[in-house]
Amino acid sequence: MLDDAGLVPTLGWLARRFEVEHGIATTLTTANVPVLPRDVELALYRIVQEGLTNVARHARARSVRIDLRAESGMVICTIHDDGQGFDANQVLNNTAASTLGLRGIRERVGQFDGHLTVESAPQRGTALHASIRVTQRRTRRG
Repeated sequence: MLDDAGLVPTLGWLARRFEVEHGIATTLTTANVPVLPRDVELALYRIVQEGLTNVARHARARSVRIDLRAESGMVICTIHDDGQGFDANQVLNNTAASTLGLRGIRERVGQFDGHLTVESAPQRGTALHASIRVTQRRTRRG
C-alpha cells in the first residue's frame, strides 16, 4: 500500500485500523509533506507503526494523535498519547528487551541523520518526536 498510495494515505489507513482494533481514538494530521524517497517513507511508516504498538501495549490511553510535517529539510513525526506515561530517562537507558521498540525507532531515525526525543512522565501521557533529515525530494513516483 505504501508503494501504491504513498505515505500520508497509508498512515491514514494505519490510524483507522489502529482505532478500530484497539478502541483508542486516533487522529492523523499532516502539513507540507512532500513525496519522499521510498526508504524515508518506509522508515516513517515503521516508526508510526511501532509507536502505535507501544501505545496499545503500555499507555492505557484513550486517544493518540499522530502529527507529520515537513520543514527546513526535515520531516517531523510526533506521536502523542494521553496515557499513563512513564519515566522516559529510565526506559530509554534500559537495555532490557522490553525497550526494543524504542531502540528500533531510535535506530531508524539515526539512519537518516535524525533525532528522537521522548517526553513522558507518570500520569502525563507520552510524546515521541522523531525527525528525519530529507536530502532528496522527488516530484513524482518512479
